[in-house]
Amino acid sequence: MLAPGLLGEKDDFGQRYCGGAPEEVAPGVTQWLGSSNLDELNAVLTRHLMVRRLKKDVLKELPPKLHQQILVDVTAAHAAEIRRIFTALNKIRGDKNLADDRKRLAGVELQRLYVATGNAKISGAVEQVQATLDEGQKVIVFAHHLAMLDGLEQQLGPEHNAIRIDGSTSMDARKQLVDHFQQDPDVRLAILSITAAGTGITLTAAQCVVFAELSWNPGHLIQVRHSFITAHD
Repeated sequence: MLAPGLLGEKDDFGQRYCGGAPEEVAPGVTQWLGSSNLDELNAVLTRHLMVRRLKKDVLKELPPKLHQQILVDVTAAHAAEIRRIFTALNKIRGDKNLADDRKRLAGVELQRLYVATGNAKISGAVEQVQATLDEGQKVIVFAHHLAMLDGLEQQLGPEHNAIRIDGSTSMDARKQLVDHFQQDPDVRLAILSITAAGTGITLTAAQCVVFAELSWNPGHLIQVRHSFITAHD
């Protein structure tokens, strides 16, 4: 701490800001597990220790972020498959006395729906990513299912010297692929798995990030948001 003594000794801090009385968490071991006077603590920290600067105030030349949701057309066959799964899922959910095996079946149908919606969007995702590449931008595209990753790579990869990082990509290969994308202007597309490439990778050379699919785990999306999108704020 840059201001020793500002918040008192450990016991003083515990009494004032951690609920007052410590609790025994193990024989002979006590900890403060509560909280108190948080507005006061925030005021003290803000006044004496904390400095907050927003990117928009420090880097004024950066353009504002643009978030856009794009709807894509799906084929009649894909739409019929999605409706069929929806109907089966709603029928299961309509049973007010679901047994455990029926609950598991609902989970299976929900997973099938996730796969079916991904398959239905492949053509539209390829079209939208191609349109962005045609504008001259370097693009990162995230997907979840292998079918989507394969479709993007097969239809866009050769023309744009795409890199791909998924769960099968070794750590050494990841570094080489990242370097290619960052340093080679002819490598204009990065096709990434949300779960396998959401963290630990820096691709600041991109001007656009596309989510061809979303993960059901919000933690994955938050990690991607902080790792990639804020890097372009």
